[in-house]
Amino acid sequence: LPLLSETGRVDVPLVCTKRRCDVSASTNSLDFGGVTLGEVRSRTVRLCNAGVLEAPFTVEIVGGGTDGGTHGADAAAALSFTESGVVGAYGECAVVVTYAPKTEAPLDASLRVSFDGARVGGRASPPPPIDVALSGSGAPVAVTVDAGLVDFKTCVHGRLYRSEVAVRNASNCALRCRVMPHPALAGFVEFLPRMAFCQPKEKFVFRVKL
Repeated sequence: LPLLSETGRVDVPLVCTKRRCDVSASTNSLDFGGVTLGEVRSRTVRLCNAGVLEAPFTVEIVGGGTDGGTHGADAAAALSFTESGVVGAYGECAVVVTYAPKTEAPLDASLRVSFDGARVGGRASPPPPIDVALSGSGAPVAVTVDAGLVDFKTCVHGRLYRSEVAVRNASNCALRCRVMPHPALAGFVEFLPRMAFCQPKEKFVFRVKL
């Protein structure tokens, strides 16, 4: 852009860029580690938009297929996540992924973030899809009991009956075990102690009084 001044002509350079959305992910992989069956664990990936246009997106599970792994429909059943959203201009958006394993199998899947070209403003092209690899595994329950039933057989009112419940810890660290009797048993059944630490690869015995 030429400008005239008392000292002569001055040329001012102008740089124009096309309006667009430029989205990247904070990470290309999420590792959930070992998650005990029946428990859940969450991880977060952040989508960052360095462009001037907002970017509507959808999320789905794709890929996988390793023999013996959790993939496809099984992975979709074990995972929950933010299914859609919008990354604002020069903004960020968090996608939270929660893993709740159903089996003792490794997780082998990817999270795909796709952008809707029809909803991106102007004539700008949508950003390419972003794939985030997901890894982890379902871990067996570390604490088990030797017997799933304590049978006192026939009991006579007014007499005291005793038994035991043996708890085993299959993990490599000490675990706190707490007995939570059903409210209907209050005043009839007593566990001693109510809480104990079961050492790694060891057994702890709770006493039961009826």
